[in-house]
Amino acid sequence: MLRKLLVPLDSSQFAEQALARAVGIARDAGAEIHLILVHQPMAYGGFTDVPWSGDLADAERKYLQGIVDQLAAKQVVVTSAVLDGNPVEVICTEAVSTASDLIVMASHGRTGLSRFWVGSVADGVIRHSTVPVFLVRPSEKKQDRIESAHLRNILVTLDGSVASEEIIPFALDLARSERGSLTLLRVVQPVVWISPTTGIPFAYSPMVYDEDLTKNVVANAEGEISNTKQRLQGKGYTVDAHVEVSDKVAQAIADFVKAHNIDMVAMSTHGRGASRLFLGSVADKVLRSVDVPMLLHRPIDTAARGNAHH
Repeated sequence: MLRKLLVPLDSSQFAEQALARAVGIARDAGAEIHLILVHQPMAYGGFTDVPWSGDLADAERKYLQGIVDQLAAKQVVVTSAVLDGNPVEVICTEAVSTASDLIVMASHGRTGLSRFWVGSVADGVIRHSTVPVFLVRPSEKKQDRIESAHLRNILVTLDGSVASEEIIPFALDLARSERGSLTLLRVVQPVVWISPTTGIPFAYSPMVYDEDLTKNVVANAEGEISNTKQRLQGKGYTVDAHVEVSDKVAQAIADFVKAHNIDMVAMSTHGRGASRLFLGSVADKVLRSVDVPMLLHRPIDTAARGNAHH
């Protein structure tokens, strides 16, 4: 159950675009919103922070209070704090210390949009947070920061592993609060049959797929995802399930999103917290390919391994 949402801001309109989604979720779930703005100290002339940092802090508090007042007028319980430090570290620590159930943030902040989907702060939070992260892709068009459409059709991507299923409870929380349905998707890569070598030096064997073995893998995947579907339906959720065959998993997921009017993608990540390339390659590619919000969560074993490096 969602009780508290943490929303990091940085005074930019891009970061503010997470507010509409957070308000919608909070209203439906009866949750409160905790807004934070992280002030980054800047060393200057022997000072640990610029001499005018007090003025900046006052401006940041006034900015945050203005948003608190707007949200409170919408019957949403809101708390706020201006905190000092490294944004990624502060966001992750605050999410845990305030017992937040979800971090809702835009994928870009002050720097605006770039050719990459995930901004440096959002990327760092995804890599290190033990709390699920709901990423909103901001638009360069002016958005209403209070109102947002419901998430009616939530896509949950699975790969047959226990780790990939750890995203399901969080997706269910959103489905329950947003009165939405779940669509389960498993993308199966065709089984490759290696043909005999051609005998020509440095020649590569053509890639040929074993249709029979691929059919067996698909049948097993259909059985597994059907069991998951029935289990969730037994709990009262509206659930659909699909198995697709493609050698390009991320592209297949992105194509599915477009073809089925998906409102949000939920998936577990499979990386290492200490690595620059935290996101599993599939999650990373999907992030950069879809226009809908994404819910990302580090599997428990992955989070534990990542934290062990710090």
